[in-house]
Amino acid sequence: MFDIAVIPGVASYKDNSDEMFDRLLLEFENGESISIIRGDYSYGGNLGLFEIMPSNSEALGIGDEVMGYLTKEKVIEYATKLSNL
Repeated sequence: MFDIAVIPGVASYKDNSDEMFDRLLLEFENGESISIIRGDYSYGGNLGLFEIMPSNSEALGIGDEVMGYLTKEKVIEYATKLSNL
């Protein structure tokens, strides 16, 4: 789903993908984390786009909700911002 090496500060990751969803949980060195999913029932998944739920969504300016319909580049941008908090 992603080349983890392009996202700075990743301390660990877990791939929880199954037959319905691509699922990835990234945990950063600063203690923050982000869940990334894509599947037919995620926001934008039917278009090949991603949905995220960061641990600190307010710091990213997206409120306290999931954010969907994201390109891979936008997910990397949000994950990088979160890792730099």
